[in-house]
Order: sequence, then structure tokens, then C-alpha cells
Amino acid sequence: MFEKLENLLVKNFQWIEKDTIKNSSKIREDLGLDSISLVNLQILVEDEFQIKFNPVEDDITRIFNTIDSLLSFIKEKNDE
Repeated sequence: MFEKLENLLVKNFQWIEKDTIKNSSKIREDLGLDSISLVNLQILVEDEFQIKFNPVEDDITRIFNTIDSLLSFIKEKNDE
């Protein structure tokens, strides 16, 4: 799943290089995504992993904090 997310990031955000993406990478600070890029990433993740974010129940700031927190959320949604 990490590789799938890594490829998604590199393909859609040209400034992100594959070797800079780690589980501990902070999505905003380390990878340089701004608020518009985060919305785009949310849509890409929903499409790629066939999941939906619930804007009322899901804490988007927590989910999109690090690569690891995003992967944990994807795994949790896939297990439902």
C-alpha cells in the first residue's frame, strides 16, 4: 500500500521525489502540499483506494498529518 501511495504522490505532485517519501514524512511540511493540494490528494486517494472520507466524522487534519497516518486511515477504511 505504501508503494501505491508513493506512486500516486510522485505522479500527481511533480515537486515530490520518490526518495523523499517516508512513513514519517509530514504531508504539509516535508512534502510541501498546501490546502488545495491536500483536497486534490483526498480525491486521488478516494479514487485510487476506493474509500470515502466523511467530512463530519473523519479528522482530516489528523489523517493528512503524515504518510503513516494516511496509510493507517486507508487500511482502517479497507477493513470495514
